[in-house]
Amino acid sequence: MKNALVSVIVPVYQVEEYLQECIESIREQSYGNLDIILVDDGSTDASLQICDAYQDKDERIRVIHQENKGLSAARNAGIAVAEGEYYVFIDSDDYIHSQMIERLLKVSVETTADIVYCDYTSDEEAFMKCIPGDDIEYTKYSQEDILQKVTDVERTPVVIAWNKLYRKKLFEDISYSEGRLHEDEFIIHRLYDQCNLVCSVSEKLYFYRQRSGSITGQLSEKSVNDKMDALKERVDFYKSKEDTIFSRACAIYLYTMIWLYFNVTTKKLKEEILLRYRAEYAEYVPKVSFTFLRKAKLKLFYKFPGAYKIFYLLGV
Repeated sequence: MKNALVSVIVPVYQVEEYLQECIESIREQSYGNLDIILVDDGSTDASLQICDAYQDKDERIRVIHQENKGLSAARNAGIAVAEGEYYVFIDSDDYIHSQMIERLLKVSVETTADIVYCDYTSDEEAFMKCIPGDDIEYTKYSQEDILQKVTDVERTPVVIAWNKLYRKKLFEDISYSEGRLHEDEFIIHRLYDQCNLVCSVSEKLYFYRQRSGSITGQLSEKSVNDKMDALKERVDFYKSKEDTIFSRACAIYLYTMIWLYFNVTTKKLKEEILLRYRAEYAEYVPKVSFTFLRKAKLKLFYKFPGAYKIFYLLGV
């Protein structure tokens, strides 16, 4: 596996300002045996021409052109033609450290991990200061451990799609949910459920660009509903798992609805979230080992959301 082919799948849509920096960071990887797949998802700016120019420049690059179908469909299109033994997904407005793929692959080979993920940052100065040493420090997680980490409050590095190296076999029967936002939340637990071992590398090897107006920065009606649907599906998936993990998944689902309620801006959407919370409350609260105070606060939100916010602001 030391010379394994790694397929790098890059969904591309309307990112002419950032695309070259992304592609160059992939081309300049210290690990060179790459199958680079650029999926142009119906771009109408110069992204299409940039992709085609790089295909002519680098024999490792292939370009797929398709009508605009969304991020999930673009990733699935890349997976369908990928030839590598491993997959890496990179968002086209981000870029990666020159040693990212080499270091993640090295850990996978040494440990036989099915997924290896690194840390990320949106702080460009911190990213530029990341100078990996000769030794790679990593943490091992069993299947049960990583499934539990998916239900942690601070779980973002665990659930996102783009800071990871995956073995190809994980996607044989799993694909991204097309037409959905928060597509990684819908499938990441299913991917981990196939893993015997997962490793995390603490180094910040991925630069995530936070753009105003990006999909991840919007709380539209679709984004909110897809987020809740993804977590609800995860709760259902975890019903067959160890009780503690199922309990934590239920808690995350309830608290996420509350967080969304207080962060959306339209009255209509608030009402929809509250209606859903009230419909799910009786089923899921008993499944969670809450303290008496926490159960009381969840019941308070059920009846009087405004009063819940006052208690929250007071730190009660």
